[in-house]
Amino acid sequence: MSGLRLVDLTQTPESLGASTLLADLGAEVILVEFGEQGHRARQVGPLKGSTSLLWKATARNKTVVRAPADRAAATRLILELCDGADAVIIDQELLDLAMVSIEDLAARRADLIVVAHTLYGLDGPRAGMPGNGRGAEAFGGQVFASGEPEREPLHSGLPLGSGTAAMFAALGVMAAVIERDMAVSPLGQVVDVAAYETVLRVMDFLPIFYQQTGFENRRSGGGSSYQVPVATWATADGKWASFTGNTNDIVHRLYRAMGRPELVDDERYATNEARVANRGIVEATLSAWAASVTLEQLQAACDAHDVPIAAVFSMADIFADAHYAARGTIVAVSDHELGEARVPRAMPRFSRSTPEVRHLGHEVAGDDVAWTGEWGRDAVRPPLRAPEQAASSRPGPLRGLRVLDIGQILAGPYACTLLADLGADVVKVEKRKGGDDFRRQAPLKDGISLWWKASARNKRSIALDLKAPEDRDVFFALVAEADLVVANFVPGALERLGLSYEELRELNPSIVLLTVSGYGQDGPLRDRRAFGRNAEGFGGLSHVTGYEDGPPLPTGYPVADAMSATLGALGALCALYERARTDVGVGQHIDVALYETIIRLGELNVLMYDQLGVVAGRPPAASTAGETLCVARSVDGVWFSAANWDLGPLAPDTPELGDRLGELERHIRALPADVLRANPLQLGRYVVTPVNGIADLATDPHVAARRFLATLDDPELHEVRLVGIVPRFSRTPGVVASASPVLDADRDAVLADWLGRGGATVGAAPGATSEGSGPR
Repeated sequence: MSGLRLVDLTQTPESLGASTLLADLGAEVILVEFGEQGHRARQVGPLKGSTSLLWKATARNKTVVRAPADRAAATRLILELCDGADAVIIDQELLDLAMVSIEDLAARRADLIVVAHTLYGLDGPRAGMPGNGRGAEAFGGQVFASGEPEREPLHSGLPLGSGTAAMFAALGVMAAVIERDMAVSPLGQVVDVAAYETVLRVMDFLPIFYQQTGFENRRSGGGSSYQVPVATWATADGKWASFTGNTNDIVHRLYRAMGRPELVDDERYATNEARVANRGIVEATLSAWAASVTLEQLQAACDAHDVPIAAVFSMADIFADAHYAARGTIVAVSDHELGEARVPRAMPRFSRSTPEVRHLGHEVAGDDVAWTGEWGRDAVRPPLRAPEQAASSRPGPLRGLRVLDIGQILAGPYACTLLADLGADVVKVEKRKGGDDFRRQAPLKDGISLWWKASARNKRSIALDLKAPEDRDVFFALVAEADLVVANFVPGALERLGLSYEELRELNPSIVLLTVSGYGQDGPLRDRRAFGRNAEGFGGLSHVTGYEDGPPLPTGYPVADAMSATLGALGALCALYERARTDVGVGQHIDVALYETIIRLGELNVLMYDQLGVVAGRPPAASTAGETLCVARSVDGVWFSAANWDLGPLAPDTPELGDRLGELERHIRALPADVLRANPLQLGRYVVTPVNGIADLATDPHVAARRFLATLDDPELHEVRLVGIVPRFSRTPGVVASASPVLDADRDAVLADWLGRGGATVGAAPGATSEGSGPR
């Protein structure tokens, strides 16, 4: 990432995440502070002495500059910084200060990229309203789906809204930079990141579920209303384990692990449709077995039958775990205020250009590094590819990028979908018999997977048997012309197919390989299968999500899969950027582990345990991180969420906190929904946001004004409704061009476009040479 320059002008603690991700990966980030006390994140708990651990976590790897108190001088500083930057990130509070506008920034330099990180986006009736990451979770539909059916909606124990928005904002920076650097006449643009849209984007299955079946993904406790079993089980020794039955094959292996192979032939247990219809019986049988064994016994039985199961870990468990230690997931950093502090490592992992956590947030504002008027090195912007080739591709900032998607089910293919949304030419390589297993993922309509329809959009399909010599030659020829290969098999599977990174780069030294797996490519658990829910347990999210008096609960959507995919897509763009801006000219292997994405989101809990010895639990209304939360119904029965980072660090059992939240709950209950929607700031700086379900979002005037839900024709379902493109680009917008492809429908077109040959094209095996092979 050497050479990327970013100015962070955001004012809120939760808006710092995008620049932190990029700073971790090597970007040069300057964070501008305003006022005597500096950035607001400095005043937010948890505190160690007078030091904010939140500030330490979110300002790491950045240079901090203090803006002058004089308004005109501060504006001049901002514009001077932007003169040397590739991109600048702003939030709603910076816009509210009216110190500098988007138009001012865009007019300053034609090639500057301006990323606006707000709750509601830059247009629509709610544009300009205050908000935060918890508001994004509520307005975007996540809170509605989390919790017990008979109780109030539930926020997760980690800041998923701000984390999701940060990943998409960072992805937007890299896509815009790559697009600009491919152009003959480099131009910047405005990247509009509406945080609620990022939340709904990772729940991309909801609009089509609702449109096709009326399904609303209502709260279902620890399970799922459309897939059974999805569960968090208590074991005989008082511990918890998480399981997801994504396919019938996995569930049937679970029956054998239980010692109940006869359940495979029981019609109530055989298929997902039958299990959903008999949910109570099925869940009682499985939970009774879990309760009869210890966690160690349950794990051993499941491992013996290749069943994905994972313990629900607290932070204490995480710090003691051998796999975390072997992978170096948590690293020690020397800090002038905290001494030695342990935090999650920089992610994702790169095989060659290894990122690192160089330092934590600088100390008090008065001791900040002064701005010297120089960035310290010149930016170099060579093109990624000949502009005429890029111009011939589909619309979007990543037009001209070629991606081979050989993944299955969710995380890997979802990363490719994000890239396809932004204009990349993504070729989905599927099995000849049946295609991707996700084509059969519940829920189904007329035998068609609605989840597949949502997740495979904007791709082209080719069917290949990667064990057959002729098809392998076709695949190798495609690899020679590709920029990126994405896979999410269990580690070792690519090697067994002869498709390891070392073998792929023999064909194409510039190739980037992105792999997504449950536990990563090394460590003692590398061979263990895992789905997203398992990673949520192992990564510490499940432990801090749920009601204080209840068990650990899932978050209502596949957090680990979707956010790991987003982090992986970001990592892929960073690798392509690094390949183009350096003289190395070769690709590398990016290793994303689902559980590590979760622990990266929980970085504050890591630092809090390391420095204070506090193990975060499941508080119902507030976190020990200084964030206060309340969910209550309006007088006319509509759920609202209220959140605030600015009121100082209060533990859940602090009497003052109880008084404050009680007052806020009474306030919400006394007002009608229309009043609360129109006036989001309540009782000081609490931001009140409606808790939307997909039915609410489908009819919301702001969502409609932003045109975020796209309707398009489909050859199988006639008309489908899908989420829009995230983030939104002002000059090179992506487009939802098609729903999922028909199996192998694009073979001839792909081989003609990529190889310039007909359908019988074959390529070269590794080590050989052929026309069109090698780095482009």
